[in-house]
Amino acid sequence: MIHRKTTSHAHLSETKRLLYFAYGSNLNREQLHHRCPDAKPLCPAYLAGYRLAERKFADIEKDADSVVHGALYSITPADLESLDIYEGYPDGYTRKPIPATQENGLIRTAWVYMMTQEYRNNLDGQPYSAAYRKNCSDGAVSWDIPDAFSGKGPEGAFRYQTLFPEKIVSTAEALKKLAMHLHSGKGCLRAPVCWNGAGTAIARKRPATLPLEEFYGPPLYVITPHARELSWLYGELRDAFHAEKRLDGCSKIVFFERLSRTVLHAIEENGRISAEELCSRTLDEAYRMYAEMQTGTFPQKNSQI
Repeated sequence: MIHRKTTSHAHLSETKRLLYFAYGSNLNREQLHHRCPDAKPLCPAYLAGYRLAERKFADIEKDADSVVHGALYSITPADLESLDIYEGYPDGYTRKPIPATQENGLIRTAWVYMMTQEYRNNLDGQPYSAAYRKNCSDGAVSWDIPDAFSGKGPEGAFRYQTLFPEKIVSTAEALKKLAMHLHSGKGCLRAPVCWNGAGTAIARKRPATLPLEEFYGPPLYVITPHARELSWLYGELRDAFHAEKRLDGCSKIVFFERLSRTVLHAIEENGRISAEELCSRTLDEAYRMYAEMQTGTFPQKNSQI
């Protein structure tokens, strides 16, 4: 990183803590602690509507269809001043507050650094060094987030994993492929973020509140250490049933509520249930609902709940 002039944050109380979203090399906890001695690691998070850009160092830029995975830290004003020095603020990197979404769905605004346009122009086309790439990759692995630095592709090893890279045509064939994968012993895939939709929220830990909960009411929570694996399956099932337009705004609420109650019952029966068994039980319930749709006994479109 370049090192430029510092800025003063004397107007901020030293007792006031700030949120900082780290990506790139600052995912390395040892490095971040060296730069910000009072920083406290909090949790993985992501920026919606941005993508990672490689310009010798990590950068982010707006992209409506992408997300940037990183981690949230609680820092002091002195830590922020130190980061300003290391990031070359304001000439090399600028910074601004951006909403960051935690795995549990809670959105918190954090300081995020990104390159200035002049700095981007100077560094465009320059790859990461091997040492820098490894530092970033090690940091991502330590946070258990998608690794966009391992050389396995710009999206990272975990992002948007799917068994259906092509458009799904048949719900039945999609269910069959999911069953074959789960029974193959290859393990579950993992979603980059936890499921939060259709009246259901999946998380490792229950948040105090979720965005828009005051408007739509609390969702049906599914709390499990296998949150990302289960979220992957929910996403695959959503796409599988949408392929034949079997779910609308009403019926999808019923669909995902039944999936989630099946999951909760399985967890109640066996608190140590594996991700594979949990997903298999969930898929069995999806098969049952598919059979009901075939016979016309599942709630029809636009039905009242």
